Amino acid sequence: IPSINQEAAKQALLDYVSGQCCYGSSPAEEMEITQLRPFNTYRYRLETFTESRSCEWVTKPLTGGALDSPDKGPAPQPWEVHVKTPTLFHDETEKLPVPHTTSKKSCQECNGKGKIICQTCNGNSRMKCGDCNGSGKRSEEECMNCNGTGSMGCRTCNQTNVQTCPGCSGKGQVMTFIELTVTWKNNIYEFIPDHHSEFPTDLFKKVTGEKMYVDEQILVPPVINFPEPSINQNSQTAVQQHYSQYMSTCRILKQVSTEYLL
Repeated sequence: IPSINQEAAKQALLDYVSGQCCYGSSPAEEMEITQLRPFNTYRYRLETFTESRSCEWVTKPLTGGALDSPDKGPAPQPWEVHVKTPTLFHDETEKLPVPHTTSKKSCQECNGKGKIICQTCNGNSRMKCGDCNGSGKRSEEECMNCNGTGSMGCRTCNQTNVQTCPGCSGKGQVMTFIELTVTWKNNIYEFIPDHHSEFPTDLFKKVTGEKMYVDEQILVPPVINFPEPSINQNSQTAVQQHYSQYMSTCRILKQVSTEYLL
């Protein structure tokens, strides 16, 4: 573990002073250092990169092209669907249809007609004028926007009383299929031991630090024989906690444990 001497300590102070607008360098240059007390501390970080999968039936407007229907074969189980793994230790979500689960049917929202009653004017073809709030007048004068009628032709349906069905995009048919949602998540456990100094622990969390040891594999073992005993203890706790928490609900793809000198 590296240590700092008096020259390095004084230079660090001078570098800090030079970055401040109203600090003088004389005290730092002339001061006499009588004692150096090291306050080295560490950070333990365990990252567990997991993948989870879930399925649900979805309905969407019918698109062109052949449908991947059940006639083309049995549908695979969620974990049998091939999905490319993204960059490790980065959160990401991907949605895709499960093969051989797509079928088409008449749209229930419009009964297969492709049109529904206009949702803006409720099929009345006209709307209350927004400028005069339906009164036909503004400042005791005829409203110029609606010519004093108090109403305007509906712009959503162009006064046809109907609009394109949003459920089927006007096609009258929809397709239903099982949608697979794949979620990759980087789950993080961090621990900073008691550093026996007046420096706030919250500020230590913002320090990048220097990597001392990195272990990356599918399942990492707990840290042992580290100079700080509490790192060993919390590593054991973290590894057990992540294993029991994630192995039962998702798949652990990779783990990495890192010890930092702060």
